[in-house]
Amino acid sequence: MRSLLHTLVGLALLMSAIVRAGPSEDALRVGEESLAAGDRQAAKTTWLNAYNERATANTATDETCATLLEKVGQLCLEDGDAQTAHAIYEKLLPLRESLSGAGGTEIAKVMVTCAELIVITGGDSTRAERLSKEAVTIFEKAGGQFDGERFKP
Repeated sequence: MRSLLHTLVGLALLMSAIVRAGPSEDALRVGEESLAAGDRQAAKTTWLNAYNERATANTATDETCATLLEKVGQLCLEDGDAQTAHAIYEKLLPLRESLSGAGGTEIAKVMVTCAELIVITGGDSTRAERLSKEAVTIFEKAGGQFDGERFKP
């Protein structure tokens, strides 16, 4: 009886670890494997589907979801798909702000990219200017570690 109890407890712990890892973490791995195999579209689709699944369930609130969006956005930028990249970075902006804080350098990096994408896609130039100014203010407060650093759109 005691060994059965230990087995059940062990299985419960294993299942809880699997549940904690969850499909989003699996999607990160599967997307990386697709990318390594040269299938960029499969990687983007995997990551975006995992994010959308979490967003639909109102659980897209963690660092894993931000990573999913960042990976999709970066591939879209590399592929020259500014429209999709812009949509991705618009989703990333509030998520990164909630994770990193309104004055964090991580949100400032997203602001810079989002502002550039707004301009590239013909969006609201006033908003792009506001995002850029906010980012500059954040970087100035952060100090010299960001001097001369270039962020790619």
